Amino acid sequence: MMEARYYEKTEEGAVCLLCPHHCRIKDAGRGICRSRKCHDGILYALSYGKPCALAVDPVEKKPLNRYMPGTYCLSLSCTGCNLSCRWCQNSDISQVAPEDVDSTSLSPEAVVEMCLYRGLPSIAYTYTEPFTWWEYMYDIAVLAHDKGLKNILVSAGYIEKEPLPRNSCGPPPPAKAPPMDACRRQRRNCPRRRKGRSPNGRTHDARPAQARKP
Repeated sequence: MMEARYYEKTEEGAVCLLCPHHCRIKDAGRGICRSRKCHDGILYALSYGKPCALAVDPVEKKPLNRYMPGTYCLSLSCTGCNLSCRWCQNSDISQVAPEDVDSTSLSPEAVVEMCLYRGLPSIAYTYTEPFTWWEYMYDIAVLAHDKGLKNILVSAGYIEKEPLPRNSCGPPPPAKAPPMDACRRQRRNCPRRRKGRSPNGRTHDARPAQARKP
């Protein structure tokens, strides 16, 4: 298992600092996203290297209007989401634990090589909430950026400022944040979001967003 980033140890386990939920996770417990588990005071990213969905999509499906029009991207997803929207079209993979669905073992290097082999210019982190598998997304994005591939993030944006991706997704965060070339922020209104605190200071509305299923 891959040790998670952005957490602190506590007497009872660990507190996750990735998103504003700040889940206090006891030993053997999990956070709201179901993808982060505490064991002996160490928080682990359970879905690392275990994508449950891989597809080749037109970039317009992300949906991006004027970004590399007419091209295709490698769409990738792991299980997990830190929201629980009632209309989620991908709840079969966003509202479950990694062990509850079929997945494949794929290293970040293998993902990038797959994209290059197929001649795809970009990788999209999509379908669920990519921030719940931040470590896997980060490692892929760095390798992809070094190979000249573009990184596309489709997210609700419910994340703390420090791990927020750099470049297209807002104010410049620390250099250790993953490089993103294009970002599509999904608009959601979720009962699990902490009352009175919207992600990154923005207000969500209740319009459903385009997702994996047509």
